[in-house]
Amino acid sequence: MKKFLKIFFCFVLIGIVCIAMAKSYHNVDNYVKNAPAVASENDLKRVVRYLTSEFNSDEDKARAIYAWIVYNIDYDDYKYKRWIENHQKSRQKEVPTVDVIEKTHAGICGEISELYVKMAQYANLKAEVIHGIAVTAGARINKDNMDEFEHAWVAVKIDREWEYIDPTWAIPEKVFTDVRTDGAYRRELQNRVYKAGKIQHNNRSVSNDWFMTDKEDMIKTHFPNDERWQLQRRHRTLNQFLRQFR
Repeated sequence: MKKFLKIFFCFVLIGIVCIAMAKSYHNVDNYVKNAPAVASENDLKRVVRYLTSEFNSDEDKARAIYAWIVYNIDYDDYKYKRWIENHQKSRQKEVPTVDVIEKTHAGICGEISELYVKMAQYANLKAEVIHGIAVTAGARINKDNMDEFEHAWVAVKIDREWEYIDPTWAIPEKVFTDVRTDGAYRRELQNRVYKAGKIQHNNRSVSNDWFMTDKEDMIKTHFPNDERWQLQRRHRTLNQFLRQFR
């Protein structure tokens, strides 16, 4: 019994130590809440200067950009739905947008990931957009419906090592879910342009789940088209990835 108790308390102590050692981004996230929104390319550079001026480490700079996107960018559900429809119709042209994501503060995964990479580059961080498929728990995917699961996320180099970031999955809300026509969608986008610099959600919580995500955990949900972005010594095949969702 004494031996069991010693082992039990040993595991408890290890757990406490691990929690204590876990990185807290509370100060970074709070600082970012006061950062301005953007309405143009020059604004974006100014925002990045603000975000990174307070921090020295690449990790904190990468986190600040990640938090800013969560606070300021919405996921464009209408555009995603239309993209899927058009993608299934031999890649017809997408729904026209009135402006870039910096002005509308709304976009789909590719645009959000490109925005992260652009901001990272302004901060002198090396970052790349990763294209592939991403699947949530409980979803059913096979080689016939893979288009519906196409996704983009980010790899950023922090302390000489590539790390995963998925700013899109970190955004907790969608917009334009009730919009039904392209005309209404364009009007909603234009309305957001008029509000440029005022669309912020500082009450959102910034999840740690999709910032510097553990590589073994990431490959369970995200499968890159280019196998080098698996960031693992032993690469999975597409069939191995799909098998867990059947």
